[in-house]
Amino acid sequence: MRKEFDPLSDALWAVDAKEEEQTWAPIAKAISDGPEEPKRIDSLKTSLLAEARTANQKVTIRKFMDLEYALVIIKQNLSEVLKNVNDVGRDTKVEAYELLLWCELCAFQIGTLFAPELAKSKLYRWGAMAFIDFDKAAKDLEPDSHEAISAVVLSLSRAVSLKTRQTLGFQKLGGIFAERAFRSVEVGFLEVVNFYHLIGARAEGWENAAEHLLAAAEPGSIYLWMMLHGVMDELKHDVVRMGDRAKLKRLVAYTRAKRAYATKRPTEQQISKHLQRMEKQELIG
Repeated sequence: MRKEFDPLSDALWAVDAKEEEQTWAPIAKAISDGPEEPKRIDSLKTSLLAEARTANQKVTIRKFMDLEYALVIIKQNLSEVLKNVNDVGRDTKVEAYELLLWCELCAFQIGTLFAPELAKSKLYRWGAMAFIDFDKAAKDLEPDSHEAISAVVLSLSRAVSLKTRQTLGFQKLGGIFAERAFRSVEVGFLEVVNFYHLIGARAEGWENAAEHLLAAAEPGSIYLWMMLHGVMDELKHDVVRMGDRAKLKRLVAYTRAKRAYATKRPTEQQISKHLQRMEKQELIG
C-alpha cells in the first residue's frame, strides 16, 4: 500500500460546470497514475487459477488468498486493541489508530483501482472485501467514462468513511481521535476518516479538534465537502444532544464561511454571519 496514493487529493469541490470538469480530471489522472500492485495481483491470481484447472499442473495460490484476507484480519485486531485494551500507553493507542486508518485507506485504494468494474457491477469481490451497489453512483453514465469512474470513487470514499464511523466512533476513543487530529497539518483521506470518528464520538473538546481539521483543508478541496456532509449526517440523528447539535451547526457555518471567503480560518464575524443566515432560512433545525 502506498500512503501517497490518494485519488481525491487534487479534486475540487465543484459548484458549476467548469469546476465539475475540474473535479473529475484529477481523480481520473490519480487512478491512472496509481499503484499497479493490486491489479497485478488480481490478474496473476486469475491466471494461476486458470492454470490450476489444467490437467497436470499444480499451482499454489494460498499466498494471494492470504494477502487478500490479511488486511481484514489486521483491521479487526487493531479495532479490538483500541476498543478493549486499557493497559497500554496513549502513544501506543495512537499508533494503533494510525495503522487502522491506513487499513481504511487501503480499502479505499482497492476500490478505486477496481472502480471501472464497480461502475458496471452490483456486486464486486476482492478477497474478503465486497463492494455492493456502487454501480448506482454511475447511473445514466457510460461505465468506462471518467465521470462514471470518478463518481464511483467519490461514493466509495464516503461509504468507507461512514462505515468506519459506525464501527469505531466510540466516545471512549475520543481522546485518541483528537490527538491524531491535532497532529495533522494537511487533509487527505486519512484525516477525513479521523474527522468522521471525531464527530461521531463527540468526546469532551471534540469540536476543537474537528475545527482544526477543517482549518487544515483547502477551501476548494473535495475533502472539505466530505467533512461538511459528515457533519450534516450527524445532524440528521435525533439522539444528538442540544449542546453538540449547536457545535455541529457551528462547524457547518465554519465550513460555509471558509468556502465562501476562500480562507484558511474564517473570522468569528464571518462564521456568525453564516450561522445567522442558516437559522433565518431554517436550513438546519
